[in-house]
Amino acid sequence: MQHEQNPAPHFRQQHPGGLPYDVSADWAPNRGRSIGAVTLPTRTASTEAAYIRTALILARRAARDGVAWSNASAFSAWLVAHCTGVDGGVACARSTWRQYRAAVSHLLRRQQPPGWQAALTALTTTQPAGLARRAARQPGRTRAVRPSALRRLMHEVAECDYRRSPLAAVTHLWWHAGRLTGLRPCEWLGIRLQRETDVSGRARLWLVVTCAKTTNGRGCAPQRRMDLMALAAAERHAVLAWVQLVAPLRPAQFADLQRRVARLLRRANARLARRGAKRVTLYTARHRFAAAAKRSASEAEVAALLGHASIATASECYGRRARGHAGSIPAPDPLLVQVVIAANRDRPAPRRPIFASREAYPRGG
Repeated sequence: MQHEQNPAPHFRQQHPGGLPYDVSADWAPNRGRSIGAVTLPTRTASTEAAYIRTALILARRAARDGVAWSNASAFSAWLVAHCTGVDGGVACARSTWRQYRAAVSHLLRRQQPPGWQAALTALTTTQPAGLARRAARQPGRTRAVRPSALRRLMHEVAECDYRRSPLAAVTHLWWHAGRLTGLRPCEWLGIRLQRETDVSGRARLWLVVTCAKTTNGRGCAPQRRMDLMALAAAERHAVLAWVQLVAPLRPAQFADLQRRVARLLRRANARLARRGAKRVTLYTARHRFAAAAKRSASEAEVAALLGHASIATASECYGRRARGHAGSIPAPDPLLVQVVIAANRDRPAPRRPIFASREAYPRGG
């Protein structure tokens, strides 16, 4: 993956927040953490650029309240008051506080203004009281969705597609394909099929995926693949129909389609939220796939299917096995499973091991 160009020239001008430096002076991508002889970046250049933009926006807001960024201690105190609503505003969500804290901490470490160490300690060791559980008027996102709730959602999707375009059918097909394969929504860009016959003469139909999140060490490999022949015929045909639709799209076309589908889902979720329903997104399909995979696959196999380097990610952050649907799942690449096993031999066991089998993940030895 190519890093974005240096974003700092866009921020060189002096801001009312009192930034006494040129952020391009020491701009460099995060060097990351070392594993053996390999250094893996923990953040991409685009993430650090987003941190800079967020910190400058906060600096301008603080300047309007008479607080300068150059006074790190006063700025950190202002940020806590601003996020908790003590200054008369609306308390922000906990996720927003974490984003603000990460952005400000990033610039504090890089620029080291007077009092930056005390300010950094205050930001990283305290959890302000009074934060909202989630953003105002934003329904919670769910990791599990019942078939009946999904039918209601897709009915609302069709109702919200006022122009009666094929977008509602595309949304349903995308969600269904995501539930059957576990791909992140962005990973459908550049998808391709690969047919081959193994040594036993059995036909294989591999879905080859370019893994996201490989630049920060969380991905198991730059690419992963799964055998669609392990799916039932009807499910395999649904995935192939979606691949045939999305594979020819160029990046701009894919991004436009993803925006339109996300907008349609937001409309449908807004209508269902009035009845107390939680928000369902394209990413919810990945959680549902993970829950289903845990019913019949080992820890390493689930990690290989989801593209995770650590087996703990699926057990701690994704849907629970008890909520998974019964049915077939694609078969992971055996070579990639062995890569995941080797990478996790010395790692501690997951805090919530809820997989069906551990035979494919031998520990020790």
